[in-house]
Amino acid sequence: MREESITKQLRLLGQYKKNYGLLDRYQRREVIRVAAKGLVERYNIDRDVAKHLAKTYGERCWDVAKYFAKNKENKERLHEKHPFTVGEVKYQINYELGTTPIDILYRRTRMGFIDGEAVLQVLPKVLNIFAEEYKWSDERKVQEAKENLTKMRKMNF
Repeated sequence: MREESITKQLRLLGQYKKNYGLLDRYQRREVIRVAAKGLVERYNIDRDVAKHLAKTYGERCWDVAKYFAKNKENKERLHEKHPFTVGEVKYQINYELGTTPIDILYRRTRMGFIDGEAVLQVLPKVLNIFAEEYKWSDERKVQEAKENLTKMRKMNF
């Protein structure tokens, strides 16, 4: 006889906790609302950014938000139309193994699939973040810019 699968009861990294089982969609919506409200109050960020963090990272939204306390620049949006921030990119590089700007902009934020124009505009900013985090030389930064731009053009156009 086959044992019952435990997969349904396993928590994903960042999944909001509940003493028993999984949250239903109404409970999850309320937990996200409360977390977003707390993020706005504690870190003085826009509501849409806070909601994005709470939905995307679950309980780990607080880990991402710690970057906002480090310096004001980390609160800056990558693009005015989207809730993605400099601090979020730094978190993805340091804790989620974001290895290239393409990886961040397409696979993690999905901005490249949502808004091709915006992703072209934010590429220099994201390259600067990578250069700072990985201590890239100017030559490496230029090389990465060329490679990422070539890949982006293939994906978008």
